Amino acid sequence: MWMMLSTLLFSVDIPYDGIDQDGDGFDVVDADGDGFSSELAGGSDCNDRDANVHPGAVEIEGDGIEQDCGQPLVPQTLGWANPWTTVEGSAE
Repeated sequence: MWMMLSTLLFSVDIPYDGIDQDGDGFDVVDADGDGFSSELAGGSDCNDRDANVHPGAVEIEGDGIEQDCGQPLVPQTLGWANPWTTVEGSAE
């Protein structure tokens, strides 16, 4: 009995597997603790390793990170023309 109890008390829960390894009555579905369940657990958090990334998070433009789990990022232009193309876009 003690062996089973100590196994539960000192076990680490493996996220998203549907099994309660640590005996707290729950499987981990929000590993980063941001309040949103991972997509792997049927939730909407697209990055459960970063608490700053979740639905509704403030999007920081141009940093290459999708903070709000919305649409995929569109690469930003650098604001200068490619010197090897013409206005029409064909190589000279």
